[in-house]
Amino acid sequence: MAGRHISTVALALAAFVGAVIAAGAAMAAPQLVSKHGDWAAYLNEENGKKLCFVISQPQASEMNPAGRKRGPGFVFVSYRPSENISGEISIAFGYPLAAGTTRAVIGDTAFSLYAKDESAWIENASDEPKLIEAMKAGSAMKVYGKSARGTATIDTYSLSGVTAAIGAASKACGN
Repeated sequence: MAGRHISTVALALAAFVGAVIAAGAAMAAPQLVSKHGDWAAYLNEENGKKLCFVISQPQASEMNPAGRKRGPGFVFVSYRPSENISGEISIAFGYPLAAGTTRAVIGDTAFSLYAKDESAWIENASDEPKLIEAMKAGSAMKVYGKSARGTATIDTYSLSGVTAAIGAASKACGN
């Protein structure tokens, strides 16, 4: 499992870096700042611009119908001081999403997500700090999605270590 975890985290980092490069930003490989429970904090600095983020992968996944193929899922919380972005949550599902089908749930609180391609972001930006606070206070987050083909998934993320990881990433980016 540890080898799989490392390789899927490496895959997620490569995809994340690839997405940033595709968006036009040159980027070196992110450096691990620290690991906390099921979360890790990373820092990347290119041309004086910092990008810090925390990342985790689901501890459990359910799929209906079962047996469909998909890529790995991940949750990111990003900090980009040069763009005035602090605590941006994004979720990679590992498959093309149908519109209007994603949400994150912590305890009894649900947060609507906006889906685009294989990723989702908080639908209402003013809810982002609320989601981060719920993540810090909670023990698990369930992320619901549905593929363009109709396959429903539920990924369960442990929130163990998220508070310390977010603190480390925020500090690394000078927030």
